[in-house]
Amino acid sequence: MTDSEPGESDSQANSMEYEDEEFSYGSEAADFDFDDDAGSAGLLSDRKGGYTTLDNTTLQNRVDAAAGRIAELCCMPIGEAARLLHAFKWDTTRLQDEWFSDPDKVKERVGIRETPAPRQDDAEGQCGICFETFPATSMHAAACGHRYCKDCWTGYVHTAVESGPKCLDLRCPDPECSVLVPDAILDAVADDSHKARWRKFLLESFVEMQSGLTWCPAPDCGRAAEAMSVPVTAALDVICDCGSKYCFKCKQEAHRPVDCSTVNLWIIRDSKESENMTWILANTKNCPNCKRHIEKNQGCMHMTCSQCRHEFCWLCLGDWRKHNENTGGYYGCNMYQKARQNGELDEREMQREQAKQSLERYMHYWQRWAENDRAKAKALTHLIKFRERQQEPLSEITATPSSQLKFVEDAWKQVIDCRRILKWTYAEGYYKFTKEDGKKEDLAAEQHERFFVFNQGQAEHYLERLHHKVEKDLQVFLTVEHSETAVEEWAVFREQLIGLTDVTRSHFTKLVNEMEKGLDLALQSYDTVNPKTGGRGADEASTSAKPTRDARAGPRSDAYDPYRMTMKHPRPRPARNMPSQDEAHAWMCQLCTYANTRMSSQQCQMCGTARTQT
Repeated sequence: MTDSEPGESDSQANSMEYEDEEFSYGSEAADFDFDDDAGSAGLLSDRKGGYTTLDNTTLQNRVDAAAGRIAELCCMPIGEAARLLHAFKWDTTRLQDEWFSDPDKVKERVGIRETPAPRQDDAEGQCGICFETFPATSMHAAACGHRYCKDCWTGYVHTAVESGPKCLDLRCPDPECSVLVPDAILDAVADDSHKARWRKFLLESFVEMQSGLTWCPAPDCGRAAEAMSVPVTAALDVICDCGSKYCFKCKQEAHRPVDCSTVNLWIIRDSKESENMTWILANTKNCPNCKRHIEKNQGCMHMTCSQCRHEFCWLCLGDWRKHNENTGGYYGCNMYQKARQNGELDEREMQREQAKQSLERYMHYWQRWAENDRAKAKALTHLIKFRERQQEPLSEITATPSSQLKFVEDAWKQVIDCRRILKWTYAEGYYKFTKEDGKKEDLAAEQHERFFVFNQGQAEHYLERLHHKVEKDLQVFLTVEHSETAVEEWAVFREQLIGLTDVTRSHFTKLVNEMEKGLDLALQSYDTVNPKTGGRGADEASTSAKPTRDARAGPRSDAYDPYRMTMKHPRPRPARNMPSQDEAHAWMCQLCTYANTRMSSQQCQMCGTARTQT
């Protein structure tokens, strides 16, 4: 961004040769030559690493293989081996150690009886639950020998399965017996749906009891992720084959580069009841007489309590009868201003002021977090719409094969990923730069905040341009007729969109990497890249900023925003790289440097600034 006067000529800037600085903005045409290694890689969301995705079949094969090894080692049926593993939380090492140390103790703990009870050869037997007599062939018993009819077994097993995963440790129905119910009985008495649910519980226990595995949180996905390195100590973004993106460690939405503790704090703050109390404290006062909370809903300072009818001044809470024209009248209070200047405000008033400032700061970050979240959701809707309804018409209009329109889908994916990253950087900024009451912020912390906000603003700058181009500019080609002019404009649009996608990816990759390695190292890296600054480069870059608005985080405003800054001076390019307006068929906005292709337009398509005539 530039703070030069709107009427200043471009010719002077275009003819000057400046040293290329790392942290600066350039024109749209120049942006596409971004020479960053990260920019040549695939989409940010496609950079998988540190984990593998496992489908349901692969997981079941692992369960069967683990149970098979234990069954062979301990000489028992594979079903009992799986139940044995479940009892030891699928820790094969501990199971083997305890088994070879004292196998009888392990069997007793799990309920395995190796030698079954003597079989009763009676033609009939009495069920121990319903006390009816049944043929012995229609009754079932575990190794303990307690016989029950099939209907009672079915009801017992179904009730246990419907009660949850505890059914994996199902014992004999006899209250005094602790023998494990074998898989043979389960297979004989349970219906298919309960058998499937039983197997599902066993598979879930296999995944949930191992620190290196975690389920995909998407509904009805059934896949899991396996971490390459255990334990997982930092946030690890997982991209499941179903398309869901989540954090391996905390199971929340993918949130790199923000750590899990910050995300959890933000979610708790966003939902907890204490925020209501903060609002009450910041926006209400107690009636001096009855102490009830009162919210001011009129401009006059003359308040009348609706409960006790006490009349008082909203500012100083004094008796209204003591107020007159000498004290400031109805819309002011000299008594309050004098007390404020003298530092005589009571503790309650000071708490209210502090709560109001705290709430305003939180709302600043929350609004931007929420707006980027909504923008991400809307971008996902646009991506689906493009796939289902726009891709084929666009292919016909522009005479472009559908296979060559992947760059549009890639741009939407990049917008979605970057919105998610940008959203969580606001949560990081809120907690990372919280100032303690009464404590003056040190110079290093202040520099860190400026540098963080600068990088955040720089990445956001390119994201807004990319989002605008793929959302707004693309619509032009869905309505125009196929012509030679349209073909030429389509070629230019394609080149610009691919370039903006790469540049945006590069800036967000840099933002993520710098936040993860720490602002201290990032600042040092900047001074290393700019050795002529003598260690002042990072500070000069971070302080060379001015406030701007968040294009998608609230209405346009010229008011000073201390939390949102972008570069004060754009990066000047050599004259040979700066085509004239006639050559480029575009005019450049003096404020945001956006190249407007509609020569007849008198207002910037990106920021809305009036066109400057030169």
